[in-house]
Amino acid sequence: MWEEVTIPVYGRHPRYGAKAGKPNPHFLNAEVFVNKFLSRYIDAGVLDNTGPFVFQFQALPKREASSPQSFIERLDSFLAQLPQDFNYATEVRNQEILVPEYFSALSRHNVTHCFNHWTSMPPLVDQMKAAAAGGGIGASFLTSRILTPIGVSYQQAVERFTPYDSIKIIQEQMRADVARLAKRAVQRAIPVYVLVNNRCEGYAPGTIDAIGSEIVENLDEWLEESADE
Repeated sequence: MWEEVTIPVYGRHPRYGAKAGKPNPHFLNAEVFVNKFLSRYIDAGVLDNTGPFVFQFQALPKREASSPQSFIERLDSFLAQLPQDFNYATEVRNQEILVPEYFSALSRHNVTHCFNHWTSMPPLVDQMKAAAAGGGIGASFLTSRILTPIGVSYQQAVERFTPYDSIKIIQEQMRADVARLAKRAVQRAIPVYVLVNNRCEGYAPGTIDAIGSEIVENLDEWLEESADE
C-alpha cells in the first residue's frame, strides 16, 4: 500500500530526499489516500480485478507500542472514512497492538488484520489466538504475508537465502499456520490471500507449492468438518 499514508515519520534514507527524517503530514489521511491513490481504481474494469489493499505500518517506537490506544483510535477514524467498494487489511509490526480494541476497530469496518510472518512479530498462530481473543476477524476475507523468519532481520535473510533459487530452511510452523488460516477461510467460505516472499525459506515458488499441496490434501476433510458443524 502507498506508504505516503502509512509512515508517521520518513526514514533517514536517500530515497525520501528532502522529506527524510521529517514527520509525514499525510499519515493516515483518508482524503489524500482516496483522492490521490484510490481514485485510480474506481473504474469497473480495474475494480473487478483488484484484491485487498494492505496498509503496512512500520514498527512503532517502544514507548508508543506499549500504549497503542492513540494509534488504534487514529486508525479507526481513518478506516471509517474509506469507501466500502474495496477490501482493506492492516499489517502492524508490534505485538502490543494485537489487543481487543484493535480487532474491534477492524471488524467495525470489514477490515482484516494481515497475519504477517516477520522478524519481530509472534508466530501466525499466536496472532490468530489474539484475534480470537479480540472477538475474531469480522471481515469477509483473510490475508497473510510471509516475509522473513522470526528472529531474522531483513539483511540477515538476504544474506542467508540469496540466490533465491531453492528452499534453504523449511519453516515448519509457518507452513502449518498458513494451512490453519486457510482452513478457517474454507470453513467460513471466504477468500484468503497469502503473499509469500523469497526471504522466508529461500524460494517463494517452492514455499507456495508446499503450502498449496497441504491445503489440497486436507480440503475435503475441512469441508466435511464444516458441514458437520
